[in-house]
Amino acid sequence: MALGPISITVRLDDETQAGLRQLNANMGKLETTTKQTTVAAVEQATGLHKLQSMWSATTFQLQKFARVAVSLQVVMATVMTVLGIKAILDAADAWTLLSARLGLVSGSGAALAATQAQLFRLAQELRTPLDSITTLYTRLAINTENLNLSQSQLISVTRAVSQAMTISGSTAQETSAGVIQLTQALASNRFAGDELRTLLESQPRLLKAFGEGLMGLSPEFKKMVDGGMTVTGALRKMGEQGKLTSDLLIAAILSQMDVLNAEFKRFPVTVEGAWTQVTNTLTRLAGSFDVQPVIQSLQELRR
Repeated sequence: MALGPISITVRLDDETQAGLRQLNANMGKLETTTKQTTVAAVEQATGLHKLQSMWSATTFQLQKFARVAVSLQVVMATVMTVLGIKAILDAADAWTLLSARLGLVSGSGAALAATQAQLFRLAQELRTPLDSITTLYTRLAINTENLNLSQSQLISVTRAVSQAMTISGSTAQETSAGVIQLTQALASNRFAGDELRTLLESQPRLLKAFGEGLMGLSPEFKKMVDGGMTVTGALRKMGEQGKLTSDLLIAAILSQMDVLNAEFKRFPVTVEGAWTQVTNTLTRLAGSFDVQPVIQSLQELRR
């Protein structure tokens, strides 16, 4: 059944309404004054003083309104109006699904909450979608179970791989394919064939990290490179021989953590990255909402 338009009515008391009217009036004056000041900023210093005065008045009205109207109902109604109810519900669903996937490898209760907190901090630090970080972590945890990696090691591998993929300039599709191929290789304990070919094409920085790590971990790999073979060629040869095992690859990428961290820190914060952090925060916040009444209502509508 198609849903009709949803209307939200917020009732405000007289003082709040008066504060809003005054706020709107000051914002209009502020816009006019800003335009006037921009044109005459160099020649008329008085315009700047006028702008500052108007801004102070507007700030005062904002603070007054916040004191009067900062109830949960008004805030939530405002957020839902701006972002849309569907966006809030989608974010809540995303958090629910992320929690379910994490629960498969982290258990429940305090252990799950601790892992969620670690991955959220990591996603914010790397300005990476929370869903991507969680997917990488869960796939690594499942496919390296036989290696008995600690929680700290899993987080470190997740960080290093994510940083390498970001430095490679991968698209979302390439990152997703790279995660699948890498974790499949780790699960099979054999890094060759399609898995190696896909990463060679789309994840050059990740393969470079493997190569640089293997130079210090595998005498055979180092001998081939020192003998004139390219890193790519050496990786292909060892892969064909079945010598690129999961434990060796994990050790190689962990040995490059400091290098990858240093490179990643040189990347500027972009608008897209900042917006990703906002989206991650919204997802986590929406996950704390009780959406069961909404789900029940939607289920009743289909009957």
